[in-house]
Amino acid sequence: MDFQKLTDFLDSLGKKGIPARDCAIYYNHEPIYRHMSGFSDVAKTKKVSDKDIYWLYSATKIATCTATLQLSLLRRSKQFLLMIISPLLFQCLNTAQIYVYKSC
Repeated sequence: MDFQKLTDFLDSLGKKGIPARDCAIYYNHEPIYRHMSGFSDVAKTKKVSDKDIYWLYSATKIATCTATLQLSLLRRSKQFLLMIISPLLFQCLNTAQIYVYKSC
């Protein structure tokens, strides 16, 4: 497979202000592509490596909370819905922090 377009795209992200890029593609539990570029420190002295740890978050929680709020505003009983939903919103907005300990 030719991944040149993907490699070029990942490299172009550095010009858009993304300091580090690391992309891995697996097929049948086997790595078929890995490209790392950029720097893993603010001073731009340490290149990205397969030993780096990344902080990940789930953006679906924010989208779900937004959709829930929009739905509740359309209903007549919006005050009742907000009383039920508001305690859950604070839990939704606290995104999980995930560590990546093993890389290929």
